[in-house]
Amino acid sequence: MGNKQTRITVLCEDTTHYEFIREYLSCLGFDKRRITSFPNLKGSIKLNNAKVIKYYPQLVATYRQKKNYQDIAVIVMIDADNTEEKPDIERRPIALNKSLDEEEGKRNKDLRFPDEKIAIFVPTRNIETWFAYVENQDNNSEEINYKKEKYSRGDNPVKR
Repeated sequence: MGNKQTRITVLCEDTTHYEFIREYLSCLGFDKRRITSFPNLKGSIKLNNAKVIKYYPQLVATYRQKKNYQDIAVIVMIDADNTEEKPDIERRPIALNKSLDEEEGKRNKDLRFPDEKIAIFVPTRNIETWFAYVENQDNNSEEINYKKEKYSRGDNPVKR
């Protein structure tokens, strides 16, 4: 994703997602002061899937304007809500691409370029599954509801 001094902008649905990404990057050696949310909201982040998709083109445009002369990266986390139709894990990246270019997105073309530092994460169950993985370093099932575990009570294993 870059060196440890890379400035990283995070677009996600809520504070739990943001804190997870921020703490995980910190564990990897990134400077927390160089990780910000988009839009830059003071306090809690309360977006939904539609808002993440809405803000994505603006964030990518800003990134593309600055990437050639700044060491920056983008991380997007958007829930894959389980539906009866095609799994959202496949539909969410398509929706993000369509928000950049409707026609190319419909063709399921990834509109990120190979040299771009843009990462997209789509948890399929809930963020607590990711917390459980970090704590156990085990292959957790996206089918198990870890929300009932201690992670939903604020015990963040990434901060340890």
